[in-house]
Amino acid sequence: MERETPAPPDAPDRLYVPASASGRQRPLLVFLHGLGDSGANLAAGLELREFAEAHGFSFMAPEGRLDYAGRRFWNASASCCNFDQLEVDHVGQLREWITGAVKTPAVDPKRVYLVGYSNGGFMAHRAACELSALLRGIFSIAGAGPNDFKTCKPDQKLSIVQIHGDQDAIVSFAGGYLFADQRRPRHPSAEKSVKWWAKFNGCSEPASVSRNLDLDPRIAGGETEVLSYPNCAENRVELWRIHGGDHAAGLSRYSLDAISQFIQADSAQPGSPRP
Repeated sequence: MERETPAPPDAPDRLYVPASASGRQRPLLVFLHGLGDSGANLAAGLELREFAEAHGFSFMAPEGRLDYAGRRFWNASASCCNFDQLEVDHVGQLREWITGAVKTPAVDPKRVYLVGYSNGGFMAHRAACELSALLRGIFSIAGAGPNDFKTCKPDQKLSIVQIHGDQDAIVSFAGGYLFADQRRPRHPSAEKSVKWWAKFNGCSEPASVSRNLDLDPRIAGGETEVLSYPNCAENRVELWRIHGGDHAAGLSRYSLDAISQFIQADSAQPGSPRP
């Protein structure tokens, strides 16, 4: 049984393997923080070690680079969030971190998922375009796809989930400008961010409501409408629309529960490794 200790600040690629792995290969979740946050804060705020032990997955929560304002960021797209135009290869760093992690016997290299929030959600989409051979899927929470999908050239199909509050004033659900600042390039809508992936995966249209989820404890009832694209073969493409949700609506332990359940079902898809 292998177990890694939590990552010190100088080791953002440190892998956490739960004791519950017990010699079995487990999914790897790579969490990507938002602008100005850190992987350490995200892991602590979501209690990721406790959650990993309970649900049996390994995880990493790496750190983005500091910009001139002292904010950690990911160089994800023209819209978000390398505002100082710094030379940084976050795609290359993610490749290095993931390829290192999957060498651990307890990590299943066929079940690697990115979970990105805000700027990290933008980065998850970019990685899906450029690192698809290393991934099974992504979850983009309050992020968006690339500004121009013509630049997205994945090597293989992936499972894609976009989780987004439809009252998000920072990354608009309907598409728009980050922080409503029209000096920045326009980002696509939540629907467009998944629709391209549905087409790439060979899914049918239109998407339909498959179920409802309760992701935001601040909003009564099952406020999240899950739009699923049918006939996606070995992958799943879904938009989780949080009705009345703001920018932070999709970042909670409730969301982690739903993500964990999605991964369990996704692993049972034809052609996928069994959990």
